[in-house]
Amino acid sequence: MFLVKLKIFFWYFIRPRYFKHSIRLSKNYLFNKNKKINKNELIKTIDNYLISLEDFFILHFNVNKINHINYNQLKSNNNTMGGGSNIDLIYNITEFTKSKLVLETGVASGYSSLFFLKSLKNRNGHLVSINLPYPDKNKELFIGEMVNDNLKKFWTLLAGADMDILPKVIKKYKQFDIFHYDSDKTYRGKIWTLNKIWPKIKIEGFLICDDIQDNYAFIDFAKKLEIKPDVIKYKNKYIGIIKKISE
Repeated sequence: MFLVKLKIFFWYFIRPRYFKHSIRLSKNYLFNKNKKINKNELIKTIDNYLISLEDFFILHFNVNKINHINYNQLKSNNNTMGGGSNIDLIYNITEFTKSKLVLETGVASGYSSLFFLKSLKNRNGHLVSINLPYPDKNKELFIGEMVNDNLKKFWTLLAGADMDILPKVIKKYKQFDIFHYDSDKTYRGKIWTLNKIWPKIKIEGFLICDDIQDNYAFIDFAKKLEIKPDVIKYKNKYIGIIKKISE
C-alpha cells in the first residue's frame, strides 16, 4: 500500500500543475489518517432520506414523466474509469430547471458531462468541469471522451484538484444553477468543496453529490444547513441532492 501511495505521489509531484496536490497527499497520509466509520450506521442514516427518481421529480417539479436514457448505446473506450452518475437524473434535472450554467467536479470518461451538455445546448448554456486525472497517463487520454465534438463549444474543462481550481472558478462566475460533485472521495475534500460552492448556487438551484455512502461529509453538510436532503439509490451507490431554498 505504501509503495502504491508513493507512486501516486510522484506521478502528481513531477507535473507542475498538480504539484500542490501532491504536497496535500503527503500531508494527508502522514498527519490525517481517515477516521474509520461504521458503514452500516451510515447506510441506515442515508436510508432515512431515500426517494425514488420518479418521486423526486414529482416532488420538486410536479412532473410524472421524465426522459430515460438508453444506457446500452453508451460505451467508453476505457471501462476502468467508471460509468458516471445517474444520467437520467443529470439530464432531466438540467432540463426542468432550465439551467444555463452548471459546474461539476470529476469527469472521468464524461458520461455526466455529456448529458449536462445535451440539455445545456438547448438554451445555449455552459458546463464548467474540474477534473483531477487519475495517476495513470493512459487514463488521462480518455478524460471526457464521451463528449461529442459538436458539444465542446458549450464546455470548459479544467485540469487540476478542486482545492486549486475551484477558488478561481467561483471568482469568475456569479452563480450556478446546478453543482455536481463526483471528485475527491475523502471527508476533508468533500466537505471543503461543498462548503465552498454552496454560496454560489442560486436560489432554487440544486447541489448533487455522488457516493455519499463513502463517509459522513454530505450528511454532516446537510445537517449544518438544517435542510432535509433527498437521496436516490443508483446501482450500488447513493446520490445526495439538496435544493437551495434560501441564502
